[in-house]
Amino acid sequence: MPLPLVSEWLGHSSMKTSLIYAHADVDMKRKAIENATGGDNPLVHKELPRYMNDGETIKKLYGIT
Repeated sequence: MPLPLVSEWLGHSSMKTSLIYAHADVDMKRKAIENATGGDNPLVHKELPRYMNDGETIKKLYGIT
């Protein structure tokens, strides 16, 4: 989100005040993703795609069979 917009919404007279809200460390980002997705992080794949477990499909994709 653009910092000037944050500053305006929060009613700050100075952008320096808004900088307090403009920083997010890795832990804050992780918690935000967990809260937004109900704990399912869309960046982490829990299951392999079906073709990765199927040796015949892999062979076909590589042109072996």
